[in-house]
Amino acid sequence: MSTERAGQRRASAPVLSPLTSGAAPGREESKGWRGRLLDVWSGLGHFTFHPPLRTQAREALQRQADLAARGAHAWDPARPLAEARSAHHTNTLDDFAKALAGPFDWLEGDVWLEGAARRLGPLQRWREPIMAHDPLEYPTLRTAEWLELGIRSGKGLKLDLKHAAAVPEVLALLERHPVPAGRLMINMDVVAGPGAPRGPMHRLIEAVSDRMPDRRTLERIRMAQPHAIISLGIATRGRRPEDRYSEVQVSRLLELARTVGAPVQFALRSDLVTPELVAKLRPFGKVGVWNDPAISRPADLAAERARFLAMGCEGIVDLRG
Repeated sequence: MSTERAGQRRASAPVLSPLTSGAAPGREESKGWRGRLLDVWSGLGHFTFHPPLRTQAREALQRQADLAARGAHAWDPARPLAEARSAHHTNTLDDFAKALAGPFDWLEGDVWLEGAARRLGPLQRWREPIMAHDPLEYPTLRTAEWLELGIRSGKGLKLDLKHAAAVPEVLALLERHPVPAGRLMINMDVVAGPGAPRGPMHRLIEAVSDRMPDRRTLERIRMAQPHAIISLGIATRGRRPEDRYSEVQVSRLLELARTVGAPVQFALRSDLVTPELVAKLRPFGKVGVWNDPAISRPADLAAERARFLAMGCEGIVDLRG
């Protein structure tokens, strides 16, 4: 999906919550070179192992999740999906806490495998799924922690899988932490779309990194989670005036939708959505919309939302100003 999220994440990544770090206010300014060196060393450690939440932080989030479950923003699966309000950033402890306290009934988080430095050979084993847009995002929650807290909150949960190699571990976690019916969505980009690199080097990187799933991976997800909403996206990058979803890309999307079977959502970038495209996809699943504020930033979010609903979009309409 959007590259804008990665930019925001890198800008905010160095900020640690006092709850997780134990740091006192103002401590950052007083650090000498030894303290900064320790921070760098700690950051590098996240490329090999992702530590769990401290007990104090976990218990604080558990209390907040329990409060959210009793509040007005728990998700009722009987409601139309188009009425959902999704918290777009929930990978870190601070973002997750803000989402629990905000006017959101769905939580969206990105999933990657921990330990980018452990990709080869026997080091590949025992890599835990973590909530991260890419390996550079840290510190973040473990996916097991995110699921446990999200289930307690009563909200809908959208797992945006950025790393196809994480699918087996994520499915195992979902078996241990079952999400109630109507509250789970699993999203993956399954087609390379406008602006997405397609050269030989990029195809090699995709093959090595396991970022995009194949048909068997989607079938495995559906077999393990027959009632989950599987959200199929088209990977994009940047914006050119001539950009459109091509017939080939849409046909591939429909082919994969038939493979996985209902319930299905199509996750489309807002500036590329047309009434004709919505009409073509609707017979096969709900059409959802998301925007990248770096590309398309509506002046009137309510009016833009109403425009997509009038087109027939029945999935999550996730627009940010």
